[in-house]
Amino acid sequence: MLIVTAYYLCKEGKRDEVLEYCQENIRETRKEPGNISYMHYPDPENDNGVFVLEKWENETLFDKHDKTEHHRKFSALRRPLLQPNSYEITIYNAEPNDRENDRVHEFVKNHIN
Repeated sequence: MLIVTAYYLCKEGKRDEVLEYCQENIRETRKEPGNISYMHYPDPENDNGVFVLEKWENETLFDKHDKTEHHRKFSALRRPLLQPNSYEITIYNAEPNDRENDRVHEFVKNHIN
């Protein structure tokens, strides 16, 4: 599994517009083969910040995503609304850990449900 995190800063007052552009891209990306999850989150501590979290079955399918029409359209709309040099991305190769999943389920059972 591939986990992708990204963070970017929008120009002052442009975050809502960027997040609106995200909606179609999110809907279409979630339909793509190999996409497990895809979301853009507003940073609660920075009015201009956006955090991205993506999960993909593998790197090949993630690379195909970058070439899709909806993602290219989104990138073109978003680009002029971002602060220069503010985009940071990190890609992780990960495998689910059954023991960790058990611990998470136990935590949820005890603290959230």
